[in-house]
Amino acid sequence: SFAGFLDIARKDVDLKENAPSTLLRDLHATYIRELKPRRMDSEYIMQESLRVSGIYWCVSAMDLLGKLSLMDGEAIVSY
Repeated sequence: SFAGFLDIARKDVDLKENAPSTLLRDLHATYIRELKPRRMDSEYIMQESLRVSGIYWCVSAMDLLGKLSLMDGEAIVSY
């Protein structure tokens, strides 16, 4: 049943007691901002069709984190 599915989805991760209880915005923003693809490996070439989705995801995430100003808008648009 759908209710059963929702119950399973609620219990999919066990968090440790010492896990952060707040979103570490700066840490997430730094990670997203520093994502740099290795342009010559075969994985990069094979995933080219996913690149625009990745850019959209990164820009959206940075906007939600309130860190959109840290992104290089000109580089994104020129891509």
